[in-house]
Amino acid sequence: MAGQWAVVPLAGVQMDFEAWMASFKFDKNAYRSAKGAAKPSAQARPSRGSFQRQLLLTPPASPPNLALRRGRHFKTPSPPPTFIPSSSSSFSSTSTISEPTPLFTTDFFEVRKSPKGGYGAFATKDIEKDTIIMSEEPLFRAALMEVFIEFENLPADKRAEYRTLFGWQGVSDDEILAIFKTNRFETTEGKGGIFLKSSRFNHACHPFSTCTYSYNKVQGRLITITLQPIQKGEEITISYCGTPSTLYENYGFYCDCQACPPPAKAKAEADFYRGPR
Repeated sequence: MAGQWAVVPLAGVQMDFEAWMASFKFDKNAYRSAKGAAKPSAQARPSRGSFQRQLLLTPPASPPNLALRRGRHFKTPSPPPTFIPSSSSSFSSTSTISEPTPLFTTDFFEVRKSPKGGYGAFATKDIEKDTIIMSEEPLFRAALMEVFIEFENLPADKRAEYRTLFGWQGVSDDEILAIFKTNRFETTEGKGGIFLKSSRFNHACHPFSTCTYSYNKVQGRLITITLQPIQKGEEITISYCGTPSTLYENYGFYCDCQACPPPAKAKAEADFYRGPR
């Protein structure tokens, strides 16, 4: 009847269910056979001890190749080369240390570290007497009140080179003025001149100084001439003053030439003549 539920007898439902269950009949022997094939027997399974030994004997897996990162190729670094010493190796025990590079070199001398202290000029060849070994123009000439103006007018590289000269603080607390007073040469018109190369000559009293100097007004140059033959490697010296006792006061050192007493004795004599401060 349309619009109403159809009534099915209970007996028919029970018969259909029993027929459906019969199609799924359980075969116990087939299940056991399949179960035995899927699971390994006790004899086929490795023991715990053998599994641990297998881990010890199995090499570790190689780390992942990190040669590619973020889409960029990185070359895998190769091991450093093995150094095999030989008789011609530059690292042999017989190799010598090279001499330090000179500050500068001329046709007659080179400027390098001196046993006297600081830098000094050393002959690079045998030099005869009355040889002009240096003819130099001044970096600048100035009276004492003009030093700072002349210094500021120099190019930057020349100002830097000027500062490489020694300045005795006993004559001034200002660096620029101390360098000028320590290194100036007498010129003309009451002015002192700064000569960068000639300032590297160290002092020795007469007659032990090997050179003399004078300012040529016409040429505007400081001329240095040898007073005696100079051998290759010998330090070239000039005389800063005629009174060795004033060296410390004006230049900050005591003379070490053959004519002067040892520095300790020279200091004691200078203090005596100077008197109490």
